[in-house]
Amino acid sequence: MNILVVESKAKCKTLLKHLGKDAWRVMPTGGHIERLADDRKLHPPKEVKKAYWSHAEGALPQPPWFWTERGEAAIKAIRDEAAKHDSVTFYLAADPDREGERIAWHLERLLSDLGPCHRVTFQEVTKDAVLAAVATPGKVDQSLVDAALIRTFVDRLVGWRASKIAKRYTTTSSNSMGRVQTPTLGFVVERELEREAHVPVRYFEVLASTELTDWRVRFHEKSDSEAWVDEKHRFNAHRTSDTELAQSAFDALTAAGEVTVSDVTRKQRSESPKPPFSTDALLQAAGSRWSWSPKKTAALAGQLYEAGHLTYIRTDSTRLAAEAVETGRAVVADTWGAARLAAAPADVARSIDATSAGTTSHDPAAGDAARAGAATPTGEAAPIDATGQPATAGVQDAHEAIRPTDLALAQIPEAEPDVQKLYALVRARTLASLMVSSQRVTLSLKGRCEQLDRVLDGAVGWYAEPGWRSAFVGPGLDDEPSTEALSVDVGTILALEAGNDEHPNPELREDQTRPPPRYRPHTLVGAMKEAGIGRPSTYAKTVERLEDRRYVVTEDGALAPTESGRNIWLEAAPLFALPQQGELFQPAYSADMEALLDEVAEGKHDASKAWDTMLEDFKAAHGMAQQASAEGPLQPRTRLKLEEFRQAAPELADEIGDLDTMTQDTGKALLAALRERGIALLPSANQQEFLDKLLESTGLSLEEAVEAADLRLASDAPNREEASALIEHLKAAQAESRAPTAKQLRWIADLAKKAELSEADACALVNEKEFDALTGGKHGSASALIDELLARSRGKGKAKASGG
Repeated sequence: MNILVVESKAKCKTLLKHLGKDAWRVMPTGGHIERLADDRKLHPPKEVKKAYWSHAEGALPQPPWFWTERGEAAIKAIRDEAAKHDSVTFYLAADPDREGERIAWHLERLLSDLGPCHRVTFQEVTKDAVLAAVATPGKVDQSLVDAALIRTFVDRLVGWRASKIAKRYTTTSSNSMGRVQTPTLGFVVERELEREAHVPVRYFEVLASTELTDWRVRFHEKSDSEAWVDEKHRFNAHRTSDTELAQSAFDALTAAGEVTVSDVTRKQRSESPKPPFSTDALLQAAGSRWSWSPKKTAALAGQLYEAGHLTYIRTDSTRLAAEAVETGRAVVADTWGAARLAAAPADVARSIDATSAGTTSHDPAAGDAARAGAATPTGEAAPIDATGQPATAGVQDAHEAIRPTDLALAQIPEAEPDVQKLYALVRARTLASLMVSSQRVTLSLKGRCEQLDRVLDGAVGWYAEPGWRSAFVGPGLDDEPSTEALSVDVGTILALEAGNDEHPNPELREDQTRPPPRYRPHTLVGAMKEAGIGRPSTYAKTVERLEDRRYVVTEDGALAPTESGRNIWLEAAPLFALPQQGELFQPAYSADMEALLDEVAEGKHDASKAWDTMLEDFKAAHGMAQQASAEGPLQPRTRLKLEEFRQAAPELADEIGDLDTMTQDTGKALLAALRERGIALLPSANQQEFLDKLLESTGLSLEEAVEAADLRLASDAPNREEASALIEHLKAAQAESRAPTAKQLRWIADLAKKAELSEADACALVNEKEFDALTGGKHGSASALIDELLARSRGKGKAKASGG
């Protein structure tokens, strides 16, 4: 008898249907079956107290393992079932990630005395994927197991030791600290500090509505001495601090009752589709659209996976299997026509055949290569993403993107409304990734009215080509994008629409700038992803844990830190410092640890050495934390902040004094006083380095970048807030205006020649006039032109073949 062991009971019935009852049994574990000692009522107190276990040189610790809440019963049920048969073979089908590999490792230890144990994985609970998996079983991947064990040991070490110090800084029973949990808490606390330091800037704006569009009075140009800027020195032409100017504009609009169009400028913008969903992207998208918590989205996605409707939901990947690309392209062509299809990747036929069914090869080398997204010994090509870009990912990115297992299925019969909505969103995103870019046409309008010496700005727009946006049209998603072209002539007179008490027209609005928004659960996941901390299996759990610990509370859907949360981050976390490496709980250090675990999982780094490094780092940081907490010297973060103030205002050097002899309490009081003075700090070293690199890569001088970003600097050099705004602008500009590579230009010229197109005719395909006007980057016009020319080349090839 064959026994397939899985984690979740929910998919057992489906799996047994795929495999057949005659030769198979499917049994669940309910997740992990063994754990470290953590309960004084159930486990030996000596083991419960241990933060870590000794280990032999060149090996990982071998602590005693104890049953989880459901582990013993699950193993007993499996062994009882095995006893009913003369012989059994076990297929260990725990989830295809590190934690699943560790569960399979535990199962092999506990079941191998009853019969042979094979490791199998599948990315989707479909008949083809499951049968393919059991037909090509493999072995438990010890590198993945080691990475999972080290993560468990580190989390135990940090949780047990750091939490004892955290107790000194909280007044509640919730006093835990964690390798990922604490840096994530830091995002929430630091954002709250930004909000508290925010100084609102008052402004006026005047708005008017016509049947065609809404208008805003343009009060200033950036060069005006009275130009309005916000607290970060960002210029806004439609705001003013001049009460009389705003009132006069309002009065003129009220008296005129109409706007005359004085100028029309047409622009067309191409927007590429986003790739299929990874875990973090799905959690963010559902949160943004429907305000769903990561926990809810993860739970619904789990239901869809277990029912066989989605591929595995814990993934960093945005890749699609070749068969999924083929099916998706057929659906797009049938639904919206072949014209909406993006150019097919040249090597899609050589996509991830080795991993599309989620199987583990008999050959351990081939299995490792497939999981790592590398070429296999049999010559399989490396995976590609949905846009045809080579995928060079590690173990965490070894899966496919989250996608429907059957893209032809538009709706799930009898599914709950929210389940249906989530499925529709995943399907739309997957199909959209295979479609052409959308083309948005915008008419930027200038307007005038009598007695008003200022211009009004307005705009109208439509989609000349909806492209990928068509995939998102449907119940619970988006409305049909407008494709009706508009024509607006200079001299057109537009009457103001009638207003009322609730919505006056025109409107004189007095307001002030707002502090930065608090994180919401789904945007906090985005911050974790961007910082490189956490993994697909931990995003939702980490946010949930912060709420459970009462380190954060939800206010109007946003996360605010509690007093305990602030104390953990501001008082306890800074104590854990490493010489020359900064603080242990800063996101950068946690991200480095994640990267080291990735190397262990890929077999690129010795597991025991990795554990030794992490253990020694934490011991050193913990020792410093104990000393700092007991003696009370100036904490590293406080010292850094005071040094920043001293650099920004050298005249304060005597007032700040000697930091080496200052106590933490004195330093905190001084820092609070300095913050109230409104001193603009200098850019951090990392900020300045990044800004210099951006200026160099864009070829702009600092003065040109400031001009392009609509900034007015408070002094000759940018301060920290101004540098942040410059970086934000330059990053966006760099993405839009990166020059094509020489290789791209040579390829374009060759393709255009083969297509018998002149330079002008070829560039017209992407709304440009010459090759020098093309932009580089993955989503630039050069890449789009290559796709267009390749599509034409393939079309001619097919025509010649059919004609011959």
